[in-house]
Amino acid sequence: MPAKLYGIGVGPGDKGYLTLKAIEKFKAVDIIYVPTGKKGQASLAFSIAEPYIPSHTPVKTYHFPMTKDQEVKTKQWDQVAHAMAQDLDQGKSLAFLTLGDPSTYSTFTYLEERLGQDYPVEVVAGITSYQAMAAALQLPLVIDEESFTVLPATTSTDLIRLSLKSADTIVIMKIKRHLKKILALLDEENLRDQAYIISQATMEEEKVYGDLSDWQGDESISYFSTMIVRKSKEA
Repeated sequence: MPAKLYGIGVGPGDKGYLTLKAIEKFKAVDIIYVPTGKKGQASLAFSIAEPYIPSHTPVKTYHFPMTKDQEVKTKQWDQVAHAMAQDLDQGKSLAFLTLGDPSTYSTFTYLEERLGQDYPVEVVAGITSYQAMAAALQLPLVIDEESFTVLPATTSTDLIRLSLKSADTIVIMKIKRHLKKILALLDEENLRDQAYIISQATMEEEKVYGDLSDWQGDESISYFSTMIVRKSKEA
């Protein structure tokens, strides 16, 4: 396989959500790059893909700090992109693993921005947490002429408020540290009974919270927690 960078989505957690295309690339590339959010912490993305990665394939793990400090993040993106460029210059094909989908709130985007003009890049789509969540809840995300919005809980209160007012279905990701703010916004629009949360979707530790009318939050929910607000026709 010629030198090429693959951004591969490994899905939300359950190995059954890995695509055949992803498994095909795991077996073909020369080097696997995996991210971790904390130093010394095992990579969840790698744990999902590991059974399908040949034992002889080198795996390089890099820590991507979970911080709002843009300078710190940029420095790490540059460092990893430089390491990848060195491998690509040696004719190696690389795979960067990412939870969910590489095109949805993924670190891979920043690596592609740095390398895409000089090296061939291919993105292998993955299933997102909210797609798996909708399937588990048997909840249609969007139909007919309805609108659909996806945004992170870290965005501005005004933008979340606007989305709750205007869209038919709203997905809010990374809600753990922002539950109080989001619940207050749901109260403003009287939408608690139309909101659902899944923590660690498709994983063994999965928790489902439906109809949040009297729910006051759960400090134990995982960082990997997503909310879907699906408005009824009467809302």
